[in-house]
Amino acid sequence: MIYVDVTEGRADTRLPLSVIQESLQVVGLEHWTGADILITTAEGEMPGNILRPPGSLVWQRYVRDGMLIQRKSGNDFLNSIANLHNIIIRMRKTEPHMAWLMIAAEMHPSIDNMTVLDQHPTGWHWNSVQGALDEFQIMGGMVHVEPDDERCADWLLRWDKKLPKLLAGVERLAEEKLITPTIGALDQNRSRMTLMTLPGIGDDMSRRIIEHCNDRLVDALVWLSDPNASGVKGVGPTTLKRVRSWLALNDNEALMTIVDEPRIHS
Repeated sequence: MIYVDVTEGRADTRLPLSVIQESLQVVGLEHWTGADILITTAEGEMPGNILRPPGSLVWQRYVRDGMLIQRKSGNDFLNSIANLHNIIIRMRKTEPHMAWLMIAAEMHPSIDNMTVLDQHPTGWHWNSVQGALDEFQIMGGMVHVEPDDERCADWLLRWDKKLPKLLAGVERLAEEKLITPTIGALDQNRSRMTLMTLPGIGDDMSRRIIEHCNDRLVDALVWLSDPNASGVKGVGPTTLKRVRSWLALNDNEALMTIVDEPRIHS
């Protein structure tokens, strides 16, 4: 659902009729959020005035389940550049899923790197304008630019349709269990933990090596010290060379195990 601040419904608004017809007007939206448009997935109709109960008690849920948009057109955008940091602070304070600055204007730099807006020169240096937009995004906002208000209207109506699906996907991802590495405190296989300290050997490779060597660390180290070792996927001459160097073995050296045979006393 789209909600717009009541000021956007006045006769001289530049918000296209297509958006106004699909939205509900709310008193106090911009006062509380710093944005003049809210698209939300929250069910139920928001009270028409959020400056007094019950609107002031429930508006936070609508904001947290949606995206806030501050719309700027033409010179209105230029006049607000110095205040963009305050706008994003106010918007982010209400904790929406997304906070957007939507600009309806054609902008490009002139040959002397000044900003040309809607085919008219301005007194703004192009780098200053871009720097203000960068700061807005660094502080947690997002920026969308369209050449005119009608295209901005299309963008808003598209978001109104796809926001529920997007946020549902975000919730599903949050509920999925993270794949936790099977090492360290969660894996008491000290042999694998030791192998993973060697260069080029990660989680999966350490598992394959230790299985190939009958779950014995000593056999795994002896096997890795052999420059001609084979039989484990992913372990080739390069890995063996790195491990041998890590073990400080010379070209003619390799590790081995010696079994001390028990002596038979007569």
